[in-house]
Amino acid sequence: KHFIDENPEYPVPFGESARSVTYSWDRKTRGFPAGRAHFPVVLVSWVDAMNYCRWLKQVTGRSFRLPTEAEWEYCARGRDGRIYPWGNDWAPFHTNTMERGARAIVAVGCYPDGVSPTGAFDCAGQVWEWTSTAWGKQWQKPEFVYPYNTDGREVLSADLWRIVRGGSWDDVAAFARC
Repeated sequence: KHFIDENPEYPVPFGESARSVTYSWDRKTRGFPAGRAHFPVVLVSWVDAMNYCRWLKQVTGRSFRLPTEAEWEYCARGRDGRIYPWGNDWAPFHTNTMERGARAIVAVGCYPDGVSPTGAFDCAGQVWEWTSTAWGKQWQKPEFVYPYNTDGREVLSADLWRIVRGGSWDDVAAFARC
């Protein structure tokens, strides 16, 4: 909200589809949807996320950036490499996915039993999260493969599809794995 307020020329998160109406910001007042102050901001492109990080760095004088895919994964699964942030067994009441039945985005932190070993909330389900890591030139086929290395996937100026992680409220458990 501070970013939007301080950058009046920047468009607010908004989607045209019926599914996005609930999460779209008001274009006239430039406010977030009513009653959603504690919800994740969605309808944000990778470029939007990068611009926010640059702005936050400028405002605070501290370094901010999107995590790499490897950093995101470590944050979500910890040192022991668990399948889900809470462990290796599926637990529908630890996250917001189709199995849980919320059928919408909920406020951040509603699933405290699903916190990751590093203390991060909502790494599985809820909303997809951007990383800085490139996928490739076409979404149908990855250009970069495992193991993760320094092969150009972190070149931020490259015009490539970027990796999202974590799954979403409208995905099944298979997409909410770390």
